[in-house]
Amino acid sequence: MEELFLKVNKLCQEEGVEIIHYDGAIPEPTDECVDIGSEIAIENKEEIFQLIEKSYRKNK
Repeated sequence: MEELFLKVNKLCQEEGVEIIHYDGAIPEPTDECVDIGSEIAIENKEEIFQLIEKSYRKNK
């Protein structure tokens, strides 16, 4: 997942799009998790707020 983030971050920087990374996203997030992410977005006056959670599924 980190490799994907780095690739997307690089592409966004090349286009002048700023990314603020919050890695506390979890499946079935708690209210606290959502509140922290929301506070980060508000503090940085974000126009777009995208939450991408890590997948914890095991390959079968």
